[in-house]
Amino acid sequence: MERQRDIKGMFLFIFVSIITLVLGVNNVFLYKQIDELKKDAVQNLTTEYDEIYRLSKIIDEYYIKNDFREANMYRLLVNRTTHNFSTLLSKDLKNLLTLAYDPLFADLSLEQDALNKREASQLITEMNNAVMLITKNIVDMKDNEKEKLLDQTSPEFIKVNTQIKNMYARYIKRVDDYFKNNK
Repeated sequence: MERQRDIKGMFLFIFVSIITLVLGVNNVFLYKQIDELKKDAVQNLTTEYDEIYRLSKIIDEYYIKNDFREANMYRLLVNRTTHNFSTLLSKDLKNLLTLAYDPLFADLSLEQDALNKREASQLITEMNNAVMLITKNIVDMKDNEKEKLLDQTSPEFIKVNTQIKNMYARYIKRVDDYFKNNK
């Protein structure tokens, strides 16, 4: 009887050990998958913000510093980039790009001239500089810092998202006012 109990105990121990081993291996596998997913998300975030940064830099170097000439050359680039932004970090940045930046740039690129070229030029310059600054800061972050941006409760996410919300609020109003005042 005691021998049967020892054998049952040994089988139970072996069974529990195997289950524990399987669960341990499964946890290691899951943690590796999570790390890979985080790396992919960070890479996607970097790629997306780098694209927006490059757009704003191109506009700065070849359009703004070229006295706002040949806007129609850049209209398609601006439109494509602003509307393809997938909001990995901020819907406010997407809204700023699609609802303010792109329409203002489209107005500047009109053949017969913008509604108020001087005001629109000043506004696009300011907005472009703000977009360039925020996106450059995100692109320049280390990967472990960008990983924190994926957590919407982290102080890093809250800080960057607040900057973007403030930029959105400031420029969406100014662009709306521009179009209302210059009809």
